[in-house]
Amino acid sequence: MRGWVSAGLQAVVDCLLDERCHACGGGCDDAAWTPPAVIRTGSLSLSTRLLCAACARGLSPLSSPVFVQHAPGVAPIAVHAAFLTDNAVLALTHLLKFSRRERVAPWMAGLMQTALCHALAADNAGALLVPVPMDRAALRRRGFNQAARIALQLGSVSGVAVARHALHKVRATRPQSSLGRLERLQNLDGAIAPGRDRVAGRHVILVDDLVTTGATARVCERVLRANGARLVTVVCFGYRP
Repeated sequence: MRGWVSAGLQAVVDCLLDERCHACGGGCDDAAWTPPAVIRTGSLSLSTRLLCAACARGLSPLSSPVFVQHAPGVAPIAVHAAFLTDNAVLALTHLLKFSRRERVAPWMAGLMQTALCHALAADNAGALLVPVPMDRAALRRRGFNQAARIALQLGSVSGVAVARHALHKVRATRPQSSLGRLERLQNLDGAIAPGRDRVAGRHVILVDDLVTTGATARVCERVLRANGARLVTVVCFGYRP
């Protein structure tokens, strides 16, 4: 019930407020604004004012995976991202996470379909979508796990099974965005544990909104591998080198 009420309030706010572009601050008097759909991709449309057309056109899609390596001798992890992270991508993800615009999640998942297809092309046998977990305190504050919302939508559209409880975050950590590469790994040390969903023998596709250094993905990969995952790759909305 709480989710339906939240979604309903968001819809009312979107209809009543004359929003500005969340990336550049441009106003809605721009001729490029065509509410209710600002961005269209095939049959997909975003029916709320989030980006002006110029910022939408400025998004930089990624057509190939990025391989993130943390140490010599350690196999890199493949990251399949929809876009390079820029101000527009950050604005959209922050809107989802910190402004409770949960309706942005299905749109983000729609634009991540190509990235998911690329991940599945490497190995689609027994693939499993696993969202990056949140600790209980953070989940209570936010009210939802954005990675889980995106993973569920990806699973609904693609038919790939979702294991929401394959990973469990057992303690709170400092915000990763405020830390350097080594600090990020240390920050998460021992914070991620296996959950009740089985991953043995599966190709696990880890789902997150943003990937920067890949530290969170690497820690999750270790836990998943230790519990029998055959392969771990990452699908995300934005990647920042």
